[in-house]
Amino acid sequence: MEIQATKEGPYINLSEEDSLIEIIGQSYSEDVSSKYAVVCEWIEKEMPKLDKPIKVVIKLLVFNSVTHKELIKLFSLLRNQFDAGKKISVEWYVDNEDEDSIELIEELTMLYNLPVEVFA
Repeated sequence: MEIQATKEGPYINLSEEDSLIEIIGQSYSEDVSSKYAVVCEWIEKEMPKLDKPIKVVIKLLVFNSVTHKELIKLFSLLRNQFDAGKKISVEWYVDNEDEDSIELIEELTMLYNLPVEVFA
């Protein structure tokens, strides 16, 4: 399932075939929650059916506090799947001068203890 990017919302790819979640682009719309709700629902309903390791790729150029909250929900759901035995890896691409993104990555890694590899 693909959700195309908008000016203020990210491109999202949820691929059962590739066991892949991609979130790419800008995410600062005030109503971006609806896009993340689709991701959360996919994690809860489709991810348990997957047999291969799951890769999550995040490349957010700009995000707001709404996205921050949605990413916390997303990581919580990923942690639930991880605890249920799913192999999950996260690749997070970030500008090394983007202090907000780096702080969020550190926060989520500490809170949910998921394997996150950061690429600058």
